[in-house]
Amino acid sequence: MAIVNRASLPEEFFDTTSAKMLVQPEPQYLFAWLAKMSLGVSMMLSLPNPMGIAAGRGVPNTGMPADVYQMAARLMLATPDAAATQSIVTVTELGKAPGHTVRLNRPRYGSGGFTLASREILSGTSISTVATDLGSEQVSITLKRYGGPFDAVNSNVAPFAIDRFDASVALHSLANLVGVHMQRDLDKWLDGVISTFLTSGSTTLWPSGFTADNNSAIAGDMPLDGDMLFRAIATLKNANVPFFPNGRYRAVISATQEQQLKADPQVASYIRYDVNALNPITGVQGGNISYLGSISGCDIFQATSLPTSTNANSVAITTATMFGPMMAGQGFGELPNVVASTDDNYGEQAKLIWKTYAGFSLLDARFGVQLHTS
Repeated sequence: MAIVNRASLPEEFFDTTSAKMLVQPEPQYLFAWLAKMSLGVSMMLSLPNPMGIAAGRGVPNTGMPADVYQMAARLMLATPDAAATQSIVTVTELGKAPGHTVRLNRPRYGSGGFTLASREILSGTSISTVATDLGSEQVSITLKRYGGPFDAVNSNVAPFAIDRFDASVALHSLANLVGVHMQRDLDKWLDGVISTFLTSGSTTLWPSGFTADNNSAIAGDMPLDGDMLFRAIATLKNANVPFFPNGRYRAVISATQEQQLKADPQVASYIRYDVNALNPITGVQGGNISYLGSISGCDIFQATSLPTSTNANSVAITTATMFGPMMAGQGFGELPNVVASTDDNYGEQAKLIWKTYAGFSLLDARFGVQLHTS
């Protein structure tokens, strides 16, 4: 028996796309947010409307909104504290200096002779007339040009292209959809840049009994515990790394490390869930970053964008971090902005990238401690 249906008479049926846009799971990019707080701007990309290089050649921004990427909107609800704004040094001179590089000086203090006997000037002793030098160290931040999105196949920056005709009849606004992808691309890139610096501390710690990443044989056999946090705090204190204004350092750990930490009975005795403390994530709902609490000398946060690697035993190793203020630096000659290509196919296409003139640098690796776990 023949049944008249979609399979037998496909010409009579067509599929309808719902106007509802689903949400893609996405990190909140804590490190990118710290960079924005230091700079004092949100870095929200704005697409020209209409998009084009000349009047009458723009691609229209029509259709239903498709903005389901809400990281920036959520984080804008938070009030930055001093720890957030001082995690990264923003060098304003980078956009004003005639050259491409700004150098920052750090005093290098002399050592030795800090005893009574060494400083005593005995009777009849001539005080030296030869001056001693003042020491100084120097780091630099170099202005470069960056952009996105990225073509992984050809390994280069490549534009999003919007067709003018299709943009006028699409269900969702193609311009808005491109803006969502553009903003996410910028945030993920900036987060990766800053997290690389803040997880590059000169000291690396493992749980007690472990001395290298390859010591982990199976996932979870090298967990984060309170002892690691206390050793990291001691490492920074012994290196005379300054605290943030609230008298604490800052640690960022992964969701798995958070679970491991809560399983350590030692932590339960020390951690304080100080929900009213000054921290950048208080009051933000629905995000993937959170303030976990504080132990003596450190505020602990959780983020899902920490770097991971695989050891010789194919076990994933996560690098958490604890750091003091001003470990990394940045500067902008031109904030990220969306620009269109002059190649627009006679006004029928808009090819768009985001572009920025910026510089980034690890200013002092001594200000951070890496925490490696599995």
